[in-house]
Amino acid sequence: MPVVNIGKVNNKGFELVLKWNHNIGDFKYWINTNLSYAKNTVVYKDEIPHKYPWLYETGQSVGQPFGFIFDGFVTDNDIKSGNLPDHKLDLKPGDAKYKDLNGDNIIDDNDQCPIGNPIYPQLTAGATIGFEYKGFDFSMLWQGSALCSVQLSGPAVWDFPLYDQSRTGKVRKMHLNRWTPETAATATYPALHYGIHNNNKQQYSSLFLYDASYIRLKNVEIGYTLPKAWTSKAGIQSVRIYAQGQNLLTFDRLGDVDMDPEIKNGDGSWFPVQRVVNLGINMTF
Repeated sequence: MPVVNIGKVNNKGFELVLKWNHNIGDFKYWINTNLSYAKNTVVYKDEIPHKYPWLYETGQSVGQPFGFIFDGFVTDNDIKSGNLPDHKLDLKPGDAKYKDLNGDNIIDDNDQCPIGNPIYPQLTAGATIGFEYKGFDFSMLWQGSALCSVQLSGPAVWDFPLYDQSRTGKVRKMHLNRWTPETAATATYPALHYGIHNNNKQQYSSLFLYDASYIRLKNVEIGYTLPKAWTSKAGIQSVRIYAQGQNLLTFDRLGDVDMDPEIKNGDGSWFPVQRVVNLGINMTF
C-alpha cells in the first residue's frame, strides 16, 4: 500500500447566472436562472502499480465508477463453442457476459475499467420563476443536474437477493423483462436466480450503472394577501393565505428504478422521495 495518502486534483469549470425583473403596471415578475459546469481530473494519486492502464484512477474524475462492461447474455452457442471467457462460475444461457479487456480469456478484477460518468454531477442548473399581481403571488423552483451516474446494487435492482435471517428482496418491475428462451432477443435483464449469484448480481458493472440526470420541480407556492382595508378593521397588519408543494414532479432517466436520482447510495437502503403539500395562513399584528 502507498506510504502516504496524497494526491492532486485539477478542477475547471464555469458558472452562469442570469436574472430578469420587470414590472408591467401592477404585474411584477422575475426569472432567476443559474447554470454551472465543473470537471475535475485526478492529476496525481499515490496508487499501487497496476498491470493495465485502464485500472488507474489517475487521469479520471473524482467519483468515477469502475466496473465490468456488460457484453450481452450467454447463449447456447457460447457454451457449445467454448469461446466464452472463464468467469470462474457455472454460467447458463441468459446469464450476463462481460468484456475480456486484457484478452487472457478470464474475467477478473483486471477487466474492470472506468464506466459511465462520475457520481458527482458535472452540470447543475436551477431556475426560480415568480410573479405578483394585486395581492396574488406565485413562485416555483426548478432544479436539475446532468453528466452523472449512479451504480446500483442489492434490493435496488437485484432479483430475489438474500439478506440476514433469510430475508428475501422483492421482485421489481424491471425483472419482468428478464431473459427467457422466448424473450432472448428483447430481454434487458439476465435470467432470474434466487439468492446469491456473483455473476449476474455484480455490484460493479455497466449492467446496473444508470444515468442519474434529473429535472425536479422542487417547490411551488401560491398565495393571496388580503387587502389592508379588510384587515386593518380587525387590527391586523396583514393576512396572507398560501398553498405550497415540494417535490411535486421529477423527470429522470432511471426507467423502472424507483429511487431519488440525487441519492448516491445505490444499494436500495433509502427512503422514497416525499411529496409534501402545505396549507397555511401568515398573520402579522
